[in-house]
Amino acid sequence: MQTDDVGNPIWLNTYGDAPGRRFAEKIEIKQCSVGYIICGTLLNSNFDEDKGFLLRIGNDGALIWMRFYAMSDLSPNHTSFKDVDQTETGNFIVTGHTLNLSNPSLLETETILMLVDNTGTPIWSYSYPSNAINPDGTVTQEINTGESLTVLNDGYAVVGQVFQNQIDNLACELFTVDSNGLYVWYRLLPDTNAGGNRALGMNAVSNGTLRDLPGGDLVFIGGYQNNAALLRFDNSGTFITAKYFGNSRDQHGTSFHAEAEGNAGFTFVGPSEVAITSGITTTINLDFRVGRTTVGFATGCEEGDFIPTVINREVIPRIILPSFEDVTNRTPRTAIHGPLNWTENVICQNCTCVPVIDISCDYEIAGPGVVIDWDPAPGTITFVEVRRDGELIGTVDGNTFTDDPSPGLHRYEMSFFNNEPSCAPTHSVCDVEVSPSVPIQLVTDLVIRTTDENADESTICLVADLEELGRTPQLVTSTELLSAELGSEHPQHNPVAWLLLGEYPHQQPLSDSDNEQLVQYLLSGGSLYIEGADVGFSVSADLQNALGFTALEQGSANGEVPVLEGLNSEHGLDLSEFSAEYSGSGQFVDHLAPAGEGSGAVFQNGGGVGQITAVYHDASVASSSSHRVVTSSTVLSGYLGNQFGLVEQMVASLGTPATSGSPQFLRADANGDGVINIGDAVFGLGYLFGGTPAICRDALDSNDDGANDIGDPIYSLAFLFSGGFAPPAPFPSCGEDPSSDSLDCLGTVSCP
Repeated sequence: MQTDDVGNPIWLNTYGDAPGRRFAEKIEIKQCSVGYIICGTLLNSNFDEDKGFLLRIGNDGALIWMRFYAMSDLSPNHTSFKDVDQTETGNFIVTGHTLNLSNPSLLETETILMLVDNTGTPIWSYSYPSNAINPDGTVTQEINTGESLTVLNDGYAVVGQVFQNQIDNLACELFTVDSNGLYVWYRLLPDTNAGGNRALGMNAVSNGTLRDLPGGDLVFIGGYQNNAALLRFDNSGTFITAKYFGNSRDQHGTSFHAEAEGNAGFTFVGPSEVAITSGITTTINLDFRVGRTTVGFATGCEEGDFIPTVINREVIPRIILPSFEDVTNRTPRTAIHGPLNWTENVICQNCTCVPVIDISCDYEIAGPGVVIDWDPAPGTITFVEVRRDGELIGTVDGNTFTDDPSPGLHRYEMSFFNNEPSCAPTHSVCDVEVSPSVPIQLVTDLVIRTTDENADESTICLVADLEELGRTPQLVTSTELLSAELGSEHPQHNPVAWLLLGEYPHQQPLSDSDNEQLVQYLLSGGSLYIEGADVGFSVSADLQNALGFTALEQGSANGEVPVLEGLNSEHGLDLSEFSAEYSGSGQFVDHLAPAGEGSGAVFQNGGGVGQITAVYHDASVASSSSHRVVTSSTVLSGYLGNQFGLVEQMVASLGTPATSGSPQFLRADANGDGVINIGDAVFGLGYLFGGTPAICRDALDSNDDGANDIGDPIYSLAFLFSGGFAPPAPFPSCGEDPSSDSLDCLGTVSCP
């Protein structure tokens, strides 16, 4: 769409539209000598069939040409275009990524550059794999993708992302090639906290822009420790300077403009998390942040210098032979438009602001409770506001604060103020888990939430569900409490760890220590539920073997999981009655596969792609170990079905001690609560006619005729209210089924 200078539409067209055809949100447009050049990605239902596109239009929006490109004829095949520009000769240069051409089945990407003539016909194209040298001298190819480019006098420069070894350990790449696409120099800016704070990671260059200045220097926008950042290198790849802007809230720079070609500074823009306080309530908004800097990147507000780690690498380009197809359809449209209301919030202007303050948060069970400490520079802080879970709970002028909150997970936000009225406060945030002191021997379930986000409603419901099932859960934030003593004073319950790693983009990888502790925990007989976007790619080989699955691929960045389809593992966990809609992120949902005896799929993506998302494994089938595991690349917080019933089903499989005989149950105790009453008849009717799932169909067989039918609740009601016969054995105590029938029982929480 083209508008006039106040936003009124002049013309609006759609290009390449067809039934079922979708395009990625990342679209780049550049003005040419005449008209415009546009690039982006055509999405397919399968990640491995996406294609890049180039669109050439005139000043009036008329279609000149449009082409879809695939970077090879291999299968699978995936191509994505991120940025494009016109060269001085009238050709077009585009960057993005395609699959690793040496092994496309891995579904790992490589940065690409392609030069086409003014009709879109390829002249040359290369991929630029980024290879890491391991301590033992072996080479590991890392995943990379070009995000932005600029045309130089004698070649091209590209900035992009690199996924180092683990998908969570993101880095930044900056490199140049000559006019023929051959490597000149390559610089890697790694994350300084591997798998941790993503110093130049998650927000490094996503949708960021790269500019070359008249003197040859290269400047690009990105992120540093959750702040927007500008970085400058000379034309030989030597680092010059860098500065971040912000107050450690979630924000990053997406684009910037070089004023007077950089001689008058820079103006940058990007999203920024902003705290809006009204009374005792604080609301977190995601707003636009716009800043203006000097030539040296100074704004005089909420900023700091930093020096990134820079690693020189040699890159060997790979020749690509792309194919393309022409697209000719263009559809004129009518734009619907109206004014947009907005509010200006001046963060800082011509003042010395409060610097970022580091805080430490600890919980001391023996008292005084939560202790928050900070150590600001002298004279910079006038007073500090303290909020717990969004509510103002105190104002102090010192450098420490104590609180004695109720058990649970709490978020503390510290707002640091000075006397300058035009300065916004600096904010620092920490999460603290406050738990009553419960001996590990009494805890049957450790709910381990490792993400840096607040505990969501589903996590809280999981704890409540476990308590309702007669278990003793404890919500913690690390694997350190895993122990062979877990639940030792509850022999009727098998200990279960519920490890919640989070979904993209907030997933947390497992450390080496986590992997070792989990392996030892499983070998000692403990069972595990583990979920998250990294279950396929942050577990060690030993742990993956114990979990009974292999990871086939990491899923698409644009993946969707509309429905989870329940399956029967055939090894003790049947979730075939638990299909439900899914509201979680479908991005990078790992595709899992059962591995070895005792393993079977229990959930798959119901979106039609055949992607297994959860695997159940019973180690006792093939080894002397007795542990049982559910591994899921989707999360409970996105499951929109009967979560209590799902947890109950998994507890029956994971939380029942392994025995050599058949599971024990109480005849006619249909709902498994240990008591026979009218609730069991109601439960049985719900199973027969309402779709209520049952984990022990033997218990529903009140009259022991080997079938589940209307006769069972009638038999139970007659026993309860009409003097009818008592249920056959096992009754009135738990026991094994003395009858031979086709009904199954996975165990009940009320019987050992």
